[in-house]
Amino acid sequence: MEDPLIGENQHAFLEQKLPMKRLVLSPNLYIVVFTPIGLICLVIGAVLLFAKDSAIEVKKDYSNICEIGNVCEFILNIPQRMSYPIAVMFELTNFYQNHWKSVRSRSDDQLMGKYVRFDDMKSCYPYRSNGDDPSPNNWILPCGLHAISFFNDTFDVKEFKTLELSDVQQTGIKVKSLNSLYKGHKWLEDTPSWPNSNTLNRFSMWMDTAAFPNFRRLYGIAQGKGYVEPGNVTISVMNNYNVSSFNGKKSIILTTKGDFPPSSKYLGIVYIVSGTIMEIASLITIFTKPIFTSA
Repeated sequence: MEDPLIGENQHAFLEQKLPMKRLVLSPNLYIVVFTPIGLICLVIGAVLLFAKDSAIEVKKDYSNICEIGNVCEFILNIPQRMSYPIAVMFELTNFYQNHWKSVRSRSDDQLMGKYVRFDDMKSCYPYRSNGDDPSPNNWILPCGLHAISFFNDTFDVKEFKTLELSDVQQTGIKVKSLNSLYKGHKWLEDTPSWPNSNTLNRFSMWMDTAAFPNFRRLYGIAQGKGYVEPGNVTISVMNNYNVSSFNGKKSIILTTKGDFPPSSKYLGIVYIVSGTIMEIASLITIFTKPIFTSA
């Protein structure tokens, strides 16, 4: 015999009469939620956008200083005292590192130090070997468009002994999350094209795809005590990287630590736009609330 209690519960379930609780999305709820959140976003955005950065930055475009393959020199003026540590960076413009051809042209297994056969480097084609020759002597290591486009200019400083870029350290320039993604391996150590200990950290930073066509990468960090006094610095650069092929520009940047990174300006704009949208939505809800309540 069927239990009457079970039958009653089944009947209530089928007719959707079971007790329940739900959040009623009323106009008042929208106003209470969006108004304070929008104000908070506007305040945070204003702070990020208009706050004065304490970092001191010196930038020099050297795209057309000399011919490719030559060593050239130029003057970099430091207008005010810069305290250590000083980050040495390079900037590229109009370089679409996130283009699908570049993003797909790589072998992640190879970058992790695993042995990858020639046939398994199809994603790198046509940048897996010279003339697509399967002979290991002609392999391009690391393979792929992303890797062979590695920025290979080198910098040095003359007549300014308190800042020696030749001794700039790479320690600390690589994001910790990249440590397990890009690392050398014994079978690649004797390959001339494979990044060695002097360039591996810079190579890891390069392989971390930039989201925008204008981006910066750390070249190194100048460690020291005290300050670098104002004055002219003679920068010597081995001009290897050709930016004319993509109508771009390249610059060297010296910068100190600051309270806000350069990306905070963009983040501030995002906060202000989000807060403005929320406040507009709240105002629309307030003025149209009588229409909803009378319906």
